[in-house]
Amino acid sequence: MSNLGIAHLSSHHTAVPGFFAALNLGSRVLAANTTMPDCTAFSSLCILEYSQSRLKQERQQLPPCTTIMASTLSTRFGDAQALKACIAASYAGAKLEVQVTENAPASIFGTLTVSLLTPHCVLTEPNAAAFYFFGSSEALRPSLDQSAKVDHWLQWEAGQLRPATYRGAEALAEPLKTLEAALTASAGPFLLGTSIKLVDVCIYCSLLPVREQGGSLPAAVAAYLDKVAEEPHVQAGTKQLLGDPGGKVSLGIFTADAAAHAARLPKLPKKGQRNIMVTSALPYVNNVPHLGNIIGCVLSADCYARYCRSRGYNTIFICGTDEYGTATETKALEEGLSCAEICDKYHAVHSAVYEWFECSFDKFGRTPTRAQTEICQALFMDLWNAGNITEQTMEQLYSEAAGKFLADRFVVGTCPKCGYEDARGDQCDNCGSLMNPTDLINPRCKLTGTVPVIKSTRHLFLDLPKLSDKLQHYIDTTSQLGGWSANCVQVTSAWMRDGLKQRCITRDLKWGIPVPIDGYRDKVFYVWFDAPVGYISITANYTNEWQQW
Repeated sequence: MSNLGIAHLSSHHTAVPGFFAALNLGSRVLAANTTMPDCTAFSSLCILEYSQSRLKQERQQLPPCTTIMASTLSTRFGDAQALKACIAASYAGAKLEVQVTENAPASIFGTLTVSLLTPHCVLTEPNAAAFYFFGSSEALRPSLDQSAKVDHWLQWEAGQLRPATYRGAEALAEPLKTLEAALTASAGPFLLGTSIKLVDVCIYCSLLPVREQGGSLPAAVAAYLDKVAEEPHVQAGTKQLLGDPGGKVSLGIFTADAAAHAARLPKLPKKGQRNIMVTSALPYVNNVPHLGNIIGCVLSADCYARYCRSRGYNTIFICGTDEYGTATETKALEEGLSCAEICDKYHAVHSAVYEWFECSFDKFGRTPTRAQTEICQALFMDLWNAGNITEQTMEQLYSEAAGKFLADRFVVGTCPKCGYEDARGDQCDNCGSLMNPTDLINPRCKLTGTVPVIKSTRHLFLDLPKLSDKLQHYIDTTSQLGGWSANCVQVTSAWMRDGLKQRCITRDLKWGIPVPIDGYRDKVFYVWFDAPVGYISITANYTNEWQQW
């Protein structure tokens, strides 16, 4: 029996199978998305899955769930979120034992939470714990035409109202407006009419600390909370937890939970403070990192991030695995896996290694994400619309044995500049010269060992010569302001002195970010066009307000 919200269900529970199967599915969905910046509470996911389950079709065929066996609720004394289960159990007439503990489990969102031990599962999300008693309560159970509305408002409570209570009056203003408007439009004193529903209980419990702090509440919301508080079962549940029907929830617990919640929120730049975003070279995902990799980039960046934090600077440390490109395809072929499978495998390896070294990332992500695709394509479209992209027909090596054009790293041969016999199609690792595959002497296909032929194909090029003047101005200014090293300035100056050339930014591959314009949709961006975007997209997966950084 696990306590990730819900993980194990006993096979003999048959009263509401669709409900519990859906809750179990919800826990798995959440487990796969715990790094999302806008964390919706577990109940939101549970109820979303529940609403899509067969329970709605089965509900009329099932006998009333009146045989819920004794359950035990472990909670901190005075926790307003624990009231949800106590009140719901009172409505259900279920036997619930409350055990006060100072060792409450931590939720995946940073706050301490409840733990409801039932004969069938362990529930650690307050709404899910209350929902357990839902089936046997005629009062709380919505009619079929109201169930979708209940689902909606329970998700709203978990995903918007509850987090806003932790963040303070400014964040709470908008959810309170939404609630006030709904109450004004209601045909009765409760959210969905004349009778109380589970959503009223959940909203009431989340707003109790705000009410007891003396926070400003709209008149309609205050009257609504008063009406819920008058309900006999609400008073009975309150008495069970607090020992008095009019007992007060603990503001100390609420304050501690608010602090824990704030600590888990993404950091944003703060006005008047020194804001520093630390990154390191994104490690490529096709290998097991060794000590040299770690010392060379990740560990040194981690040391600097720790130093910045120790000085009180508002600091975030962003990193992740670089996963697109032909190196991934090559490794996937070697191991007989798909590109996605090889990336999943080695991303997990990298994550485990850096975790062992206790690298203090605020976010360790990866490049195959929706944010990476959207931002990379948006940057390309800006360049395209500004006239900084050209179309060219180029001669490219084609493997008749493999039946496809060969990406740079699928071609090896002799470097025309230094004579190194194993130069890659994009770069010679011996002399550092950049080249095109057709520049190689005696090229051969790395996949088949055969000699490729030359065929024509259309590609897109970044017009670097057109951008040279702007780039030179940027280098002159930023190298001084940023304190670039002498070596960095020297290498950059050499590139500018020798003259920039147009660079091809598309490839005839499948593993990569698709090019979003007609005529090129069967191609992807060259990894060195999309990889630098990884710093931006990983930050975007850390916070929706990534542009502030």
